[in-house]
Amino acid sequence: MTVSGSKDQVHVHIKTDRKPAYTSIKQDFPLGVAVYLPETAISQDFVPSATPVEPIQSIRARYADETKTTTKIDVLMNQNLPYEVLEKPQGLQLVIYRPGMEKRTVSELEPEVASSVVETMPPDLTAPLAEAPVGQVTGITFNSDESGFAYIRVNTTDPVPFDTAGRQIRSWI
Repeated sequence: MTVSGSKDQVHVHIKTDRKPAYTSIKQDFPLGVAVYLPETAISQDFVPSATPVEPIQSIRARYADETKTTTKIDVLMNQNLPYEVLEKPQGLQLVIYRPGMEKRTVSELEPEVASSVVETMPPDLTAPLAEAPVGQVTGITFNSDESGFAYIRVNTTDPVPFDTAGRQIRSWI
């Protein structure tokens, strides 16, 4: 993974050995972008960028699940800025637009999963999709670390697709 910057943008290059499947989520806490890569392992020689480029505070990679099949990359920022993810021949490129950049990005117009809770209504997840199989909840885990990062994991008997703001999301559970 490498980070580079210009006057208008910051680029985070995520190198992969094959075309990645991914989901990106803009998050309010901690402020930044989370990129989930299912069926992806973290390389033994992976070293995150030690020198952050403004507005990035830090980048961390870890597994999002106990079986270590989904990698989660957190790009933590000091500002809420628009971004987009571009597929490249050897991985992904996360493009973060610096303040004052006039370009409206895909993530700003139609976020891939969800944008800021402040900017949108919370999704209604109370009713399953008509054609979706119904799984049963087998466990709920709340985890947090010293930096304040936290996540909630809901375990189910079957993969459960869900709808947020009218868009079908492929389940990676």
